Amino acid sequence: MKEIFSLTRKTKRLIVIMFIITAITLISAYFYYERINRLEDPRTVAITEMYIQYNQYVSENDFYNVIAILDTMEQAYKQIDHYRDSFEIGVIYTDRAAAYLTMALYNTEDEKEKVAYLNMADANLATSLEYYKKWESVYKNRDRLSIREMIRKDFPDNFDRRDKIIEKRAGTIEKALSEMNQRKSVTYTNLGIVKRHQGDLELAVKYYQEAIDLWEENISAKSNLNVLLGGEPIKQSFIQKLFPPEKDK
Repeated sequence: MKEIFSLTRKTKRLIVIMFIITAITLISAYFYYERINRLEDPRTVAITEMYIQYNQYVSENDFYNVIAILDTMEQAYKQIDHYRDSFEIGVIYTDRAAAYLTMALYNTEDEKEKVAYLNMADANLATSLEYYKKWESVYKNRDRLSIREMIRKDFPDNFDRRDKIIEKRAGTIEKALSEMNQRKSVTYTNLGIVKRHQGDLELAVKYYQEAIDLWEENISAKSNLNVLLGGEPIKQSFIQKLFPPEKDK
């Protein structure tokens, strides 16, 4: 037994090397993410941390707390001039609408509650689109340099690593612009679902079609539209679910 569990010098050396490699990897990862976090706008760090709790609530289907934390995040963003009308607010309204829609379809058998939740989802989706369109009109057709100079005034001079934080934010805005059609497409898809369950089938068709026009690869909108028109739902393969189509640029 002793021979089985004894380690040769070569094995010991290999274990030490693997330990060192693992330690270096962990240390490198720590400093990498620490560097990324240091480039975060310090005014939004608390909101970023709230997303961790938000994801936990979503995974637990705790939609009352999902809505509560989204309310808190919205108010936090609105305390900061740069983010008061940002696309992030639109995302919050979209996410809040998704929570209300899920509650309407799966979390209640009370008809009055269902109607109320659908109405709340409807209102949040409409507001989401307002934020998306207004924000997009401000930054659309601007390049990274133009965006960077445009937002510079929104970041206090006394910020540590101010230029790098501004550069990172400009990149975030540029990326969000490239994804805006998809974001709006998802919102229109959910509006179609709301209108379908509210009994306004004509408007549901209109919204599904708008969703597809914005993002051709929106399988959810196409599937819902097919069913509404008397066809079959579109089945997604396992690979498609794991790797959804690229966002519209």
